[in-house]
Amino acid sequence: KDVDVTERFAHYWRITCMLEMDVQWGIYEFDFFDDKDCRNSLRSAAGEVIHSRSSTWPAQNAFDQNGVTVWMSKCGQCEGTNDRVLCTCKRGEAYIGLRFVRPVLVRCVTLLQLEGGSGRCSELGVHLSDNPDVPDSWLTRDLFEDQASDLRLTLSPPKEQAEVANQAMRAFG
Repeated sequence: KDVDVTERFAHYWRITCMLEMDVQWGIYEFDFFDDKDCRNSLRSAAGEVIHSRSSTWPAQNAFDQNGVTVWMSKCGQCEGTNDRVLCTCKRGEAYIGLRFVRPVLVRCVTLLQLEGGSGRCSELGVHLSDNPDVPDSWLTRDLFEDQASDLRLTLSPPKEQAEVANQAMRAFG
């Protein structure tokens, strides 16, 4: 039986910008947690930072527990160019995440990104994979729209738990 994506453990997890952007996506800090309240960080199981092409700001800056350093995507460097097609970040092109030393189940994500207009992505995806070199191996765990700069994203519960919660709400409502 195939495991539902909400219950799937994986070695690779990433946060993806799901917007087309003509500015670089910038992240100060991010982290993954195995509880829905973002209290139990998976930092101790982290192997390395994974990312789409970087600019001159290293990806490790977004996972150094320093809210002043920043990682910025390579795509989106459109200032001073007339060719928006070549410089624009395509939907899903910019991402940052972690390779874990063991398979983990992520239930919550924190993300501190640049403000709107200067590198914030307001539509985000959380994806997982055990074979990141194969593009179709990345599964969408959750999508978030209309997001601000300082985020705590609780991933949706497993379908069975959600259905139990819905039945309970109908019984009381």
